[in-house]
Amino acid sequence: MNQFTETGAVEKQKSTGRPRISEDVEHIRQSCIRSPKKSIARRSVTLGIPKITVQNVLHKRLRLHAYKIQLKQLIKPDDRPKRVEFATFMLNAIDEEETFLRRICFSDEATFYVNGCVNRHNCRIWGNTAVE
Repeated sequence: MNQFTETGAVEKQKSTGRPRISEDVEHIRQSCIRSPKKSIARRSVTLGIPKITVQNVLHKRLRLHAYKIQLKQLIKPDDRPKRVEFATFMLNAIDEEETFLRRICFSDEATFYVNGCVNRHNCRIWGNTAVE
């Protein structure tokens, strides 16, 4: 009805279509260069771009992936004899008592606060190659 009163015709007008995101791609790229650890949600709020648009640009256009930080323990030269000593102790203990390993609880999870707290579960670095 509004179209008929405005134009005097009932034919469908050409729509402007979907907004282009080519400018957004460059803004998002620069944002990743400045702060690669920022999450999609924060990047979206900072840039004023919808979250799904930021996610699609990161994955489909820029081909970036969120890499999780892998913390590695530095092995020092004097650690080798200690490791050999521990392995020898374990083998001897197993030989002496068959049920020795049933009394030990092994876990691959630990929290260390020696040099500061690192929350690896929420920390991602955006990039196109894995970081060592």
